[in-house]
Amino acid sequence: KELMLEVGMNPDLLSNPDSFTPYLRACSLLEIASIEWEKPYLGIEFTIATDDSMPTAGSLVLLAKFHKTLRSFMNDALEYWEIHTNGFNVELKEEISPGLSTLIIKNNSFLTPPRQMIQHGAANICKLIRIITNQHEMRPIEVHFMHEKQKADGFEDLAEQAFGCPVHFNRDRNQILFPTEFYDYKI
Repeated sequence: KELMLEVGMNPDLLSNPDSFTPYLRACSLLEIASIEWEKPYLGIEFTIATDDSMPTAGSLVLLAKFHKTLRSFMNDALEYWEIHTNGFNVELKEEISPGLSTLIIKNNSFLTPPRQMIQHGAANICKLIRIITNQHEMRPIEVHFMHEKQKADGFEDLAEQAFGCPVHFNRDRNQILFPTEFYDYKI
């Protein structure tokens, strides 16, 4: 609760599930908590700890019920996401090379999301895809982050749980690389 106060959040939010949390404050809370608790990969740990009902993505899970394939869902979900968040957007680019597509996690025009939120978002995307397609063994080819890798133990185990593929740092963009065939998965 002390950390919440430090970033300007009212701790009463914890007991009110219908409350609104400003995105910038949620980002700040993740960053400060990762430092205070000495958990350099807190964003990924947060995703792993969230139960598979995806309570923070309820509207996207509902939207998936109206689609037959992941491709159809992704087109609508990414448009929904762009309209309903001021954090970051995700762009789908298919066939960047034969059989390879990418989801690019892009900053919006006025905000660069911090490391914890980018890692949390990428892990959430992978988790959401596994859940709505019922492909629990689905693994991207690679995940790229623009930020530096933290000098701390334990990342490889967390990355395996969240992504199940190689994760690279200091890249020119934040992205998740998938085989294009994933987009044909049935929902």
